[in-house]
Amino acid sequence: MDTEKTELETLRRSSDDLLHFIAEEQLRFIWVGAMIPESDQSTLGQDTLIIIDQENIELYAGRYFAESEQRIDILREGVEFIMDQEEL
Repeated sequence: MDTEKTELETLRRSSDDLLHFIAEEQLRFIWVGAMIPESDQSTLGQDTLIIIDQENIELYAGRYFAESEQRIDILREGVEFIMDQEEL
């Protein structure tokens, strides 16, 4: 079982794989700005990505610092997390 998990963690999906999954699952993305953008000490200083399905069920919520991290990275992480859950 640990081997399977390791394989999933190291699996790098193509952009087409991610886009097909987003379209098939009809995922929606909500980008929420930080409540206190100048704060780098707490989660109030982080932006949040929330991914929901077509029934408005939250599938993923990830926080990130907009100044130091790219949106594309948190987006990929979120979609791949959901794909991993589907595979398990």
